Amino acid sequence: MDSKEAAACIRSEMGSTWLAFSGRVHPLPTTLFHYTSQAGLLGILSSKVLWATNVLYMNDSSELVYGLSLARQILSDLRGEVLPNVALKFLNRGEEFLDVSKLLPGRQFFAFCFCEAPDLLSQWRTYADRGGGYAIGFDKQKISHFVAEKRLSLFPMEYGPGTNSKLLSDDIRALVHAFDTCNQKWPGAEKVLLSAAVEALKISLIFRLFWLKHPGFAEEKEWRILAEPGDLSKVRFRQGQGTLVPYIELDLPSSDKMPIQEITHGPSSHPLLAAQALEWLLKENGLPNVEVHGSVIPLRA
Repeated sequence: MDSKEAAACIRSEMGSTWLAFSGRVHPLPTTLFHYTSQAGLLGILSSKVLWATNVLYMNDSSELVYGLSLARQILSDLRGEVLPNVALKFLNRGEEFLDVSKLLPGRQFFAFCFCEAPDLLSQWRTYADRGGGYAIGFDKQKISHFVAEKRLSLFPMEYGPGTNSKLLSDDIRALVHAFDTCNQKWPGAEKVLLSAAVEALKISLIFRLFWLKHPGFAEEKEWRILAEPGDLSKVRFRQGQGTLVPYIELDLPSSDKMPIQEITHGPSSHPLLAAQALEWLLKENGLPNVEVHGSVIPLRA
């Protein structure tokens, strides 16, 4: 048995639960907000480009560690059940890949983030010059069309051990079953089948973990565009805190106006001037109909 035959056997025995979507209904917002600095707003308007940051360099990149900790717990729970010895070998081998550096060798993922809320203090503090920046409100429907044309992914994040961790558990159980069944069908092919099963596990982990965040971030109600570029020569770098940050450029459609519905400026001691400057900027960039709002959060000196 070669590696292709092993992978085919594993896939054929996993059933319909592997990589299944939850089917849960998530309320679809009409507008998704991206919090950014003054420089970020100017850059987006002038270039019509979104910067998607490498997920390992994001401010909340610890979410991957959180997701891996849930996966580790799932494997531990499965070990407590009565399983064939060959299935235990798969679980032990799979745990070796519950580390970001081993899970994503040679693969690079980039994300552009949105928030459902237009005026959230934690977002102003973290992403928008501590309130001196802007929340750009993008049209959800137009962003969805853009994502589909670019063959990217757009999805809402899930907070805490819920739907996606349950689906990950189902994925792993399906793989345990598939590995055990294929070993019975192909005696003596355990090594190549184990490699195929572990590769399938890695795909499942990548697929599920980018949706999961710690429940402490739940107020963000975050959505993401996720991209895995085939050409890494297009990766660019920007200044970060402590290290350079890799990113890629996502070109917005040039044939139409930018899909911006509204912009909220952060808490300001001069709200009228802040709104006036923003309206002027939008007119200069051919967006006179974009609504301008000001944060209602009190400015603290």
